Amino acid sequence: MKNSGVVPDQLILATVLPACGHIRHLRIGKAIHSYMLVSDMIIGAHISSALISLYASCANMEMAEKLYNEMPRKDLVSSTAMVSRYARNRKVEIARSIFDGMPEKDVVSWSAMISGYVDSNQPNEALSLFNGMQECGIRSDEVTMLSVISACANLGSLNKAKWIHAFIKNNGLNKVLHICNALIDMFAKCGGINLALNVFNEMPLKNVITWTSMISAFAMHGDGKSSLRLFEQMKDEGAEPNEVTFLSLLYACCHVGLVYEGRLLFSSMVQQYGIEPKHEHYGCMVDLLEGLNLCKKQLIS
Repeated sequence: MKNSGVVPDQLILATVLPACGHIRHLRIGKAIHSYMLVSDMIIGAHISSALISLYASCANMEMAEKLYNEMPRKDLVSSTAMVSRYARNRKVEIARSIFDGMPEKDVVSWSAMISGYVDSNQPNEALSLFNGMQECGIRSDEVTMLSVISACANLGSLNKAKWIHAFIKNNGLNKVLHICNALIDMFAKCGGINLALNVFNEMPLKNVITWTSMISAFAMHGDGKSSLRLFEQMKDEGAEPNEVTFLSLLYACCHVGLVYEGRLLFSSMVQQYGIEPKHEHYGCMVDLLEGLNLCKKQLIS
């Protein structure tokens, strides 16, 4: 465009800069920024916000913070970019300070802050902020709910898990595939294996993550035989297992001492499905066989 003699205006640059941030292409973004400076281009609020988003997305927080502090009026886009990046870097105190100072907040800024608390292992703060979001009348989206489900799973509170599930149903998100997959994991970690199974059974569509989550849920609760039965059902319905599926199955066998079944699974993983075992798979097999040797020693003694 420049080689053709066409001078890019602010509208074009405001479109190109977010694209650079989206693909994490800092070098091109910095070149555009330099071009604006040497061209004495007037940098308006929307360009400043785009630059801040670029630098924040590319983890150049020093420049993002410099530009943000130079803005006479902080807008929603720039503030949300700062909150999101600081939250991802687990600097939740700084993120919360910016968040609290925002005159207006949208679902993206709320979700970024909630996610930051979850990533920083502060699930109570995440759920508290989610409550505040509802009180402000902000409608949560799928991104928000995935963070909230994760917070609840980390807490292990079955009552809170039931409340989150009811909220999801009331807001029409209970048919969203990845939301339901997360609910299965949440209920399993909160001790509600039957509730996890209910979610699983009510799902009209299932993918490999769905099957693996339920297999893992049974394994987590020491019900290895149910994990194996579900795996057979998974194969009957034509779903293709992956390495995580087999890891969950091996863990289930290891947990209840199903040595023969574990060895068959390990063999089929390699020979039938062509999945290369990783350290975790070998670790499960070692634990499984060590358990067998321990039993033999106890019988001999």
